[in-house]
Parts: sequence; C-alpha cells; structure tokens
Amino acid sequence: MQRVEKAAYVVKNTLDGYREEFDGLVREYANFSYTQGEAYCDFFVDIASMMNGSWLLTAELESDMIANFKSFDWYRILAIDEAHTPEDELITLLQTAYKIGYLWLIERLSLLKQQIEIIEIRLYHNGSLDYQVLN
Repeated sequence: MQRVEKAAYVVKNTLDGYREEFDGLVREYANFSYTQGEAYCDFFVDIASMMNGSWLLTAELESDMIANFKSFDWYRILAIDEAHTPEDELITLLQTAYKIGYLWLIERLSLLKQQIEIIEIRLYHNGSLDYQVLN
C-alpha cells in the first residue's frame, strides 16, 4: 500500500510540474482553433493508453507551430519493473496513475474552459462517442 501512495504522490507532483506548460498549450490550441473558424477546441484522450501506463492527449486541430502535449511513461517514472512486480500490484499502480492523471486532466481543462471565452473546450474519449463534461 505504501508503494501505491508513493506512486500517487509522484504522479500528482509530475503533472503539477507540467501545469504551466499544459495550460499554455491548451490556450495556444484554443486560439489556433478559433482563428481557423472552429466553434470548438477538441482534445482527445486515449483511455486505453492511459490505463496501460502512458499519457496520450492530442488536439483535433494540429499545427506545426504548436508543440505536442508531453507524454508520460508511468512505468519509467514510477520505476515499475514489470517482470518483478506482482500483477495485482502492477494493476493497482497503473490504475492509480490513470485515475490521478484523468482527474488532473478534467480539472485543468474545466478550469481553462472557464477562463478561455473565445471558444468552447471539449474533451473527447477516443473509442467512444462521448465528450467528458467539463464544468
């Protein structure tokens, strides 16, 4: 249990350290979408990748002038040795990283949606027809 708590702390701190860069990229993509005449600025999260230890977020409209979102490899960051980690512990660690990462993403995009008034920000789940509600 201590390893899971430590993993939660590491994931949260890693993402919080990325907050300023993340917020800046969301603002750039929102502005880019707006200048392209779009009504929405859509972001896509690959749930399967997030559940398997990766962080994968993309914008619908890509631009060569705007950087991609940073990728996080939770296996490496959390020093998970898959060959020597019991399966139940591995699943718990990855679920922890996924839950914290997904909630962090919702929180950031919800806050930015309130701040960015020129265009509506939406989060789409890859593999689904549903958008996440951003308050």
